[in-house]
Amino acid sequence: MAYRPYRLLGKSALAAVQEVLQGALASWCADWGLAAADWSLHCQAAADGAGSWPLWRQRRVGGALALWYGWGEDLPFQLQKQLFPPERSYAQPSESQAGLAGEGAAAALAALLDALAGLAHLPGAPAAAEAESGPGAELAPGSGAVCAVLRSGRCTLHCVLNSALADALCALARQQPAKAAPLAPLAALQYSAVLAHVPLSLPVAVGQARVSLGNLRTLAPGDVIRLDSLADQPLAVAAPQGGILFAGYLGLAQQSVALEVLPAQA
Repeated sequence: MAYRPYRLLGKSALAAVQEVLQGALASWCADWGLAAADWSLHCQAAADGAGSWPLWRQRRVGGALALWYGWGEDLPFQLQKQLFPPERSYAQPSESQAGLAGEGAAAALAALLDALAGLAHLPGAPAAAEAESGPGAELAPGSGAVCAVLRSGRCTLHCVLNSALADALCALARQQPAKAAPLAPLAALQYSAVLAHVPLSLPVAVGQARVSLGNLRTLAPGDVIRLDSLADQPLAVAAPQGGILFAGYLGLAQQSVALEVLPAQA
């Protein structure tokens, strides 16, 4: 009697697969000068994505390990725009330049597929081949297969990993060194003590005057310019940012102009 094992995928298994794939995605972004924050990765049981599959374009099989890649027609072009964004200030690229950009995008896509397949980590890594058909039974409920969906803008890539490959990635996640424990929070900082010795410049507004350009050109030593402030009124002391801190009266202290601070108003 034929039978098929029914495997349920727990959250921990999906999280482990996502952790490994996320690391591969981040390394690929660093290699190709892309921002990892612009890419999202979501892993779920393959059966949960039924009805929304793209055209399957590549299959990789190595022993018991297998996975399938699917993407839309415009994925290479959208990836090319991310790698070589158009610059309006420059002329239209030549055919040779456009060809190099297309080849670069194709190489970047191939490197992404290799990275997600775990070629650098898994023994007997799956070899690439054109997908003659889709995952088939891997999309059935209880297959243990995982579907990973990568998105960035209009770029979308689907990847279905069979249960054997998902198990291998889970084992790989367990082998990775544990993340360092978070550091203890810093003690509360006494800002008043830290900032007590910071020097500041406090401008004192003595007053201002309005004169015509003609009068300004005829001024001579000994002429008097009357300011708009009264002698018996306190002067304002401003903060470096411009706000008024306090007021005071001008005076002398040891042959230097000084300012006597007024008591704060109640």
